[in-house]
Amino acid sequence: MAQELKTRNSSLDQDTLLTALSDSDCRQIFERLTEPKTAPQIVRECDIPRSTVYRKLERLADIGFLQESIVVNLHGSNPVEYRIDFSSVQISVDGDGSLSVSISKV
Repeated sequence: MAQELKTRNSSLDQDTLLTALSDSDCRQIFERLTEPKTAPQIVRECDIPRSTVYRKLERLADIGFLQESIVVNLHGSNPVEYRIDFSSVQISVDGDGSLSVSISKV
């Protein structure tokens, strides 16, 4: 039975969380977010198409793995910066053999 986890937009089952963590593009994005970065900065650092980076960032933010912040720029656009919003993910096998996923927030 899938555990429902609350996110900013909806409830997600653990399969959605595990799928995001198993995605190589998502992991590459996590590796680049040692500090807050904008999508264009991530695109420059990763070998991932721009549209894919934006899609993955939105997905990871929807799940609750990333926090979005708007950077106020008085001389142009106001880009969104992304930062990791969790410190650990723990996957456990319960006594009945079912998996459970818990996320520790930063």
